[in-house]
Amino acid sequence: MRAGTAGSAVLGTIHGNSSRSVYDRIVHDLQIPPMSFTATDIVVIAGLARPGGSQRFDRRVTEITEVAKSRGPGEFESLMGYHQESDSLEATETYRRSSERLRAIAGSWGLSYEDALENIEARAAIRAALVDTAVRRRRKEFLSASWVATSNAKYWSLVEEGFRGKGIVEEWSSWLARAM
Repeated sequence: MRAGTAGSAVLGTIHGNSSRSVYDRIVHDLQIPPMSFTATDIVVIAGLARPGGSQRFDRRVTEITEVAKSRGPGEFESLMGYHQESDSLEATETYRRSSERLRAIAGSWGLSYEDALENIEARAAIRAALVDTAVRRRRKEFLSASWVATSNAKYWSLVEEGFRGKGIVEEWSSWLARAM
């Protein structure tokens, strides 16, 4: 968290079944000052779920929240939540309209909030297509660091060429089909 306050990107793991329990563990159990927790931007919770009501438990991302820094330490806004019926992670109204973190990203990219969302969703679609292709074709190399780097480079070249949103996904998909 000290590295995060200096502006560095930091990823970490800690056990907790909700964003609030992660905060409580860090602040109370590990005795980290509450203000230090504000170096955290996003909390992602992976938990066990029974997709579609099945008997088996599978690991799923069940919650994505942002630290609501404007409201003070220990405050969160839900960005995405897991829905067992559809076995999917679904965006909240905060994600779609008023996320503090997404507003900051949009500002740093020089984009409107809506354009930043479109960009993020295009990137998610590309990642999903890459995973789907790897699974369908039984080619794990599509998930390797070199393929992901090549995919990212193609994505950014399309952005530089002026493609946006679905246009990026369509062009990238055509590139992937030719690259295979």
